[in-house]
Amino acid sequence: MDLMDCLNFLKRNGIDVADTEVIASAPKQFPLVLKVNTIEHKTEKNMVKVVHCRDFFGPAFGELSEFGEVLGQELIHGIELILGIQRDETFGKVVMVGAGGTFTEILKDVSFRAVPLTHADAKDMVSELKIYSALKGFRGKKYCLESLERTIMCLSKIAEKSDIKSLDINPFILNDKRGVAVDCRIYS
Repeated sequence: MDLMDCLNFLKRNGIDVADTEVIASAPKQFPLVLKVNTIEHKTEKNMVKVVHCRDFFGPAFGELSEFGEVLGQELIHGIELILGIQRDETFGKVVMVGAGGTFTEILKDVSFRAVPLTHADAKDMVSELKIYSALKGFRGKKYCLESLERTIMCLSKIAEKSDIKSLDINPFILNDKRGVAVDCRIYS
């Protein structure tokens, strides 16, 4: 599966994903994020570019197209989280939520639960995070926790009904209006 396939899978299963399309020429709307259509880690390999205006599109597109097909994605601002499904030897399939983005490995701020989950489980998972104080609202910023909890519940349902070995959404960007998957990796 490539990134577009993964995002479409999430969308079919009720998870909000960033508007994403294959790009062949300069789009009409900026800013946008250009990224290579792969499930590889993109940041370390310089496979993601934020393009703020048409003048910077050509060079960014040219650089990324050397790696493969290029996707254009809406630019979403908010706090970056990681969500996922994993198989645990003891507990079976588990859902995970945590601080995301490029600092996931450094912060190690995650919570796990075995499926199936209840809505109370989803709320508890979020409240266990060290970043929960920020997620509740901090210095005038608010985040749509309902969207995050709804996405956790969708992942629980996916884990119950599929043979997926692992699924990582990183980042899942949460702001005051919604939570949106912008990158995903799925292994069957």
